[in-house]
Amino acid sequence: MGSASSLLSEPEPKFEVTNTSVRALPNILFDADSIPFKTLKLTNNNILSIQHEVQQLTSLEVVDLSHNKIARVPFQLLELPRLRCLSLAGNCLQKIYDVNKATKLQYLDISENHFESMLDVHGLFELNKLKNLQMRSNRLTEIPDIISKLHSLQYLDCSLNEIRIINKLPAALHTFKLRAGRNSRLTIVSNIGNTCRRMKHLDLSNNHIDSKDEAMDNEIGVLSTVSQMTKLTYLNVEARANCIVSLPEKMAPEMLEELYLDDNELNDISNVKFNSMAKLRILSLRNNHLQTIPDSLGRVFNLETLDLEGNQINDIPENLSWTRLKKINLSKNKLKQFPTQLEKAPQLENLNLSNNTLGDTTTRTLFSTLQKLKCLNIKNTDSKHIPDGCCHSENLEELILSDNNIEEIPHDIQQMKNLQELHIDNNNIEVVPKHVFQHTSLKSIHANDNKIHTVSHKISANNKGRRLTLLDMSNNILKSLPSSLQNVTTLKTFDVSYNQMYFIPSALVELTATTDSDNKQREILIKGNLARNIPSSVNKNVPLTNLKSVGDESDINQLKRACMYFIGSRSSGKSLLMRKLLLASGRKSGVPETNSLKNNAAFLNSNIWPVHDDIDIKVTDCSGPVELQAIAQLFFVTNAVYIITVNLKQYDPSGDSFRQKLSRAVDLVTERFDSQKWKLLAQFLGIQTEAIDRERISVKDKLRTMVQAWSEKHQAPALIPMMKDKLVQALRVVGDAQLANDIEHISIQNWTL
Repeated sequence: MGSASSLLSEPEPKFEVTNTSVRALPNILFDADSIPFKTLKLTNNNILSIQHEVQQLTSLEVVDLSHNKIARVPFQLLELPRLRCLSLAGNCLQKIYDVNKATKLQYLDISENHFESMLDVHGLFELNKLKNLQMRSNRLTEIPDIISKLHSLQYLDCSLNEIRIINKLPAALHTFKLRAGRNSRLTIVSNIGNTCRRMKHLDLSNNHIDSKDEAMDNEIGVLSTVSQMTKLTYLNVEARANCIVSLPEKMAPEMLEELYLDDNELNDISNVKFNSMAKLRILSLRNNHLQTIPDSLGRVFNLETLDLEGNQINDIPENLSWTRLKKINLSKNKLKQFPTQLEKAPQLENLNLSNNTLGDTTTRTLFSTLQKLKCLNIKNTDSKHIPDGCCHSENLEELILSDNNIEEIPHDIQQMKNLQELHIDNNNIEVVPKHVFQHTSLKSIHANDNKIHTVSHKISANNKGRRLTLLDMSNNILKSLPSSLQNVTTLKTFDVSYNQMYFIPSALVELTATTDSDNKQREILIKGNLARNIPSSVNKNVPLTNLKSVGDESDINQLKRACMYFIGSRSSGKSLLMRKLLLASGRKSGVPETNSLKNNAAFLNSNIWPVHDDIDIKVTDCSGPVELQAIAQLFFVTNAVYIITVNLKQYDPSGDSFRQKLSRAVDLVTERFDSQKWKLLAQFLGIQTEAIDRERISVKDKLRTMVQAWSEKHQAPALIPMMKDKLVQALRVVGDAQLANDIEHISIQNWTL
């Protein structure tokens, strides 16, 4: 219901129903033996009207009916004798009558409605006890002078309207928010500064405010008017619509703690006496045209946060007194070297120098002074090395070195005993050294978009103290990974997408065999590689489906090749199945590939099965020991799918149950029924595709036609019900429950041509 938490407490007992299709107040509220509720909360429903019986709920103090479809407020609600808080935000209100009947009302939120004027809320200015009024996102164009009659009003939010002039405000007001939604020129009369002496929080952001008020034909201007509000602690005149080009010398009261002047046209603020703002803690001047930082700003002793991003600053003052400064943002300026003047800011915790051309200037003394530094951002600074002395910052927790020309991760990084996040993406790193995995506090390493071709194979199996949970090495040139990587059992997410791996490294498969420290399955991302074959050391009992390929690559249109291994004992029927698959393509058995893979299996035969013009499947007839016959898994990457089947006796390849199982497996790879998928599925079922290839035929008709063709091929009309059931089951497996329900309700008689 907004801010001002002291007014918004929800006393018990409370009746609450949210996020339902309820269209009126529940009748249970009006039962004779109903509990005397003090709070009624019915938000995010479909309530259209409020029954007159609401007058029976005399114990109610807080009513929240926000985000419904209410168009009228009955006087019976407003006459509730104890009502002090009412929220009707997000409804369809254009007018409210007799609101003055709510004589004890202290809080009223009617934001996000259709009011064109405050006068549409009849009796509003007679609410002598009203402390908080919120009318955001309506269609207001003015604040009427009569608002000054609300002598108790302390909080007023009229943001996201089209208000252009303010003549009067209540004298007791301490918070006023008028954040504009459009480029509206705002005029504030000069005497408001004197009448609103209690104002503490003023938000005029996104309005069109000039340095002086031309409409009033004087030199006072909005900012000088604001300076008269002697108790003001927060002032926001930021954002794209403002066009402030200069500031008055005494532009803010001495009590000011937060000042936001972002996105204006300021180029010189040297006239402002910042040092007179003794309590200023936060100053933001983002996206202006400043070239220098005035000396007076360097003498603001209580300053804790300074944001100067997006200016043209090339240096900072020598004589600084920022003894309490904790955060400074100098990103996107014109600095040519590290600002060593910051040595005089010993409390600094967050330093952002990104997007400057710093190069590799000397910084050792700077970092030896900044002992409390926790985050250093030197992204895109034309650096070739980690800054000199940076590794001696023992309290540093986050180091951002992205978009530079750094070639190696130095051994000294281990001296950063509290480092948790290392961003070294988009550099020229070629090797990930072992000391990265020996770090005892590092939790995440972002090393994507480098030139990494090698990961150290000397990764210790001792995980004591290791905390690494995320390792991103995507978009590199890795062709393999060391088996010792499986020792990093703390990993939760490991991304090697878009590398050059032809074989799925066994280390990845081994990592899927165990859960992480929270007993959750690891996320191993390998999309965009060239993997073709199952690795020789695959644990045959590990489900390869734990390896993930996320994104659009699961679309069958991206599938270019596939590998199917029929593994089983002698006389299991795998050779017969392979010959049947090849028969349709006119291929004969190929050359044995007994040496192509060393997987403790005899590869008896292998050939290419052209399923479609753009899709080839390599089928291989294998035999092997019993342990090889424990798998029945599906695994796919960007351009390859592996289907491993075992114990083929149970499938009887002379029949069709195996083909049905195979078709369901292919369904798991794809997410939608597109033309390529229909063709592939039809090929697996061994039927012609012409009948299902018409563009305007519905999905339901395609399925019916496919089953009919399958039935005629096998001359088994009696099997149609069974095939229908299996088709429904397959659709549920692939997550298309709606289509499964549609098929399930089709009459069996309608499945014939």
